[in-house]
Order: sequence, then structure tokens, then C-alpha cells
Amino acid sequence: MKTWFDLEPLLDKIDTFDKATLESFANITPPPSSNSAFHHKFDHAKQHILRRLQRMKDAEIALQNSSNNTSDDHWYKKPIGVIFLGTCAGILVFLVKYLLGF
Repeated sequence: MKTWFDLEPLLDKIDTFDKATLESFANITPPPSSNSAFHHKFDHAKQHILRRLQRMKDAEIALQNSSNNTSDDHWYKKPIGVIFLGTCAGILVFLVKYLLGF
């Protein structure tokens, strides 16, 4: 289990850690201290770790959503595609009527 003394020298490298390391650092409890500056530094580091984990989770979700949502995005299902297809069908019907004399 990681402790504060493992994390403290690495505070400036938090953004380079992988998910497993960040999760182990997120479970650290502060050692007893009456120094308010220490508690502020500890809280700041813990919040930074939690924000980094949340960004990683959001990136994973966005990647999954983008890979799953590509099949329903066809041009002919959009409003401009429907208008284009309708116009082409109308012109085709007009040409058939004109050429056959209806």
C-alpha cells in the first residue's frame, strides 16, 4: 500500500502516472499532523489525482461512444439527404412522364 511519503516526491509527475498507480495513490490517508499547510498540500494533491482519474474515465467513455456510434450516420438519413433524394425522384418521375407522353 502506498503512503504519503511515496507520493510526496512525485507530486509534479502526477499527470504521467497510469491508472493503476493513480488509483493506489487515491486511497492514501494523511498521516497525523497539526500543520494546516501540510493538510492543504495533501488535499490539493488528492484532488489533482481524482481529477486526473476522472479525465481518464471520461476519455475512455468518449472513445467507446465514438466507436459505437458510426453505423447510424448515413447522409441519406439526414434532412438534406432526404430532400435531395425526393428531388431526384421527382425529376425522374417527370422525365418518365415526359418521355412516355403521359
